[in-house]
Amino acid sequence: MTVLIVDLRPKSDPLPSNTGASSTPVADKLNAYACRVAETKKIVLGGKEDAFSLSGIETNRPGSFAEYRKNRTGSKDSVDIERGYDIGGQDSAFLETLELPSNIAHGLIVMRIRLLSSLRNDSVTIGGLNQGHKFSESNVFTFSDPTRDTGWTLDGEVLSANLGDLNFRQRYSVEREPLPKKYKTVLEYAQRSNKPLNIMIADDTMVDVIGLALCIEPERGKGVSFLVDNYDDELVSLSCNSATLENHCSVYKGDTICETELPVACISDLGLSLPEQLSNDPAKNYEKWSGGIIKFTEPIQGSLLKTQKQVNNVCQTKFGPSFRVANIHDGISSQSLIAQGQSNGVKQAWVDSNLEIYANCWTLKSDYPEEPEDE
Repeated sequence: MTVLIVDLRPKSDPLPSNTGASSTPVADKLNAYACRVAETKKIVLGGKEDAFSLSGIETNRPGSFAEYRKNRTGSKDSVDIERGYDIGGQDSAFLETLELPSNIAHGLIVMRIRLLSSLRNDSVTIGGLNQGHKFSESNVFTFSDPTRDTGWTLDGEVLSANLGDLNFRQRYSVEREPLPKKYKTVLEYAQRSNKPLNIMIADDTMVDVIGLALCIEPERGKGVSFLVDNYDDELVSLSCNSATLENHCSVYKGDTICETELPVACISDLGLSLPEQLSNDPAKNYEKWSGGIIKFTEPIQGSLLKTQKQVNNVCQTKFGPSFRVANIHDGISSQSLIAQGQSNGVKQAWVDSNLEIYANCWTLKSDYPEEPEDE
């Protein structure tokens, strides 16, 4: 997994190091957040984790929401929105705008805050703005009711949440009819809006640092294929290696362009006993035994196979209801398998990288909901 850090602070400020949970709790959480093997991790930071120190310049970006708050009363000075990182005082909103990368799979938001009022009536609002520069979709955490199920976890001064757990509030029309949600969660907004993430913390709360750990999807458009050869006159071998090519496969990202025409490798799980010729194989090919029968369809572009269910249907239509697409785990090793059958001239075939959502030309399930109409 590759980790990229997008530092939104002035370049003179060093990135806080993960030297201990007590001194850098936000960095600890961001660094510990796990991405899948095929994903790239990006850390987006606003502010510097320095325990609310006033040394150094830490600039926040209020964004267009600041203009809305200024213009609401017709006087810039009547609404204080100039609070920055580590700045104390009361009756002053903190505003931040974080630019988001594309192709976000999932992510975590973490911030370090300090309440300055015993009333505990402050709140954190996160979401997106409409053309009027007001929150059109938002999730709100209120410090007076920290146990309410809003998706957030407050641990001392550290507030954190998985973006997929932050549901947007239901909005209503003037007639109090529920309005349809454009995005259900902050994660959906981050994935599909192509807009920055806006944060407001009001109005007696200090902010030390805000961070996002984002897992970015790899480039799509490839699927996994195995190289095919006969093991003997009864068994067929499917593998990432052949006599002329090694390490062909990429079982996490795919290795073969989906527009390529290849047969689909179809398997029927029969629970067959280990053949004698494998049980005595010094190369330990018994570890590749699938216990099934392999057959191959006619060549087909992987891009024409939209879902895992459709690929299974192709196998069942061709060979019968007991067949499905072979997957990388049908042998004990994820790099190869052996089954009853013959290659019949097939040199390479599509297989399913089961559970690895980035390694197939087809989807294992619907990745995202349908695109909504823009406002």
